[in-house]
Amino acid sequence: MNKQFCAYMLSAVLSVGFIACDSNNEPSGPNFDDLVERGWSRFSEKKYGEAIDEFRNARALEQDNAATYTGIGWAQLLQDSLSRANSEFNLGAGKPGVGADLFAGWAFSLNAIKNHFASNQKADSVIVYDVNWSFAYGLPLDINDIYILKAENYFILGDMVNSLTSVQFVNPDFSVDVTTHAGQAALAQEIERLRAAF
Repeated sequence: MNKQFCAYMLSAVLSVGFIACDSNNEPSGPNFDDLVERGWSRFSEKKYGEAIDEFRNARALEQDNAATYTGIGWAQLLQDSLSRANSEFNLGAGKPGVGADLFAGWAFSLNAIKNHFASNQKADSVIVYDVNWSFAYGLPLDINDIYILKAENYFILGDMVNSLTSVQFVNPDFSVDVTTHAGQAALAQEIERLRAAF
């Protein structure tokens, strides 16, 4: 093999190597999971507007995933944009990847707009998805809060028996006669006490 041919081959190999290195080093930007994680990080820091931006950036990469609808819904709920939050949760419920976090946020937002029956339906969905649900993003919420929410909804709807049953999930020692005014008043006080405690 002559020297000129060897030099040519070496030059070609090095050129290909540099091109490969350059293409591997091009910044590709954060992926969908990175953006969702950043969204929840901003949410945990109570930077709800920034969280929404991160979730929207994630949605631009992958529209058919419930994670972004869940994140945006929760952020809008915490900003008191209740109709927008409900819309996000409603859209997200039909997407792949839906889970207990979406239904929990939806249950709280429906309660806030006084749709107590629908709120309980979504609360039941949380329990179906995860009987030990807890919220992992900066708010001290867990399955007890879902049962307290159900107790409040049932009470407002006039279903004292189911309200009491929901309270007893959180405090099994609590018992009153809900057919009496005194029992109903005590039940209301217990719901308020549990709301403050949890």
